[in-house]
Amino acid sequence: HGKGDRDNVIEILRILHWHRQFDAERVGSELVRMTCQPQSDESLMHLERSAKCKAKQQRLVEEVLPGLIQSLGHSNGEEDALLAQVVVFKKDEKGLSRHNIKEIQAVLKDPPKARRVFSEEKWMDMFRSQPWLTRQNAEEGRLDDIRKQTRKNLMKRKAI
Repeated sequence: HGKGDRDNVIEILRILHWHRQFDAERVGSELVRMTCQPQSDESLMHLERSAKCKAKQQRLVEEVLPGLIQSLGHSNGEEDALLAQVVVFKKDEKGLSRHNIKEIQAVLKDPPKARRVFSEEKWMDMFRSQPWLTRQNAEEGRLDDIRKQTRKNLMKRKAI
């Protein structure tokens, strides 16, 4: 939903920008028309321009914008449904002003279970009891005994 929703919001903002642009152009045409002779060709041209701008505005508001808003609303509804399965919102009331939004608290419906504290000592005991580690220690002990025996033999030969 994220990218599609973002694209919809950007498109809605563009449409609102175009709406303001058409409004500014329409007002400009009306102002120029007011300075013209009432039934002149120039006055009619500005009246047509104003009417075209108004038609474009209406098309944006009546045809394009509702689809984008509906799509965004549908996506928000899906997201709300997913959240409602997992979270409960405390102090969330209809008509809440934007200044009081910070008072809303989201609480998980099924909070995670508290984990037991796992001490370092217990972890080391478990680590040392691993079969591969005990085999490694036995092998090191055997190699250590071989090294001691070899040193002893070398010391005997050196003494001779």
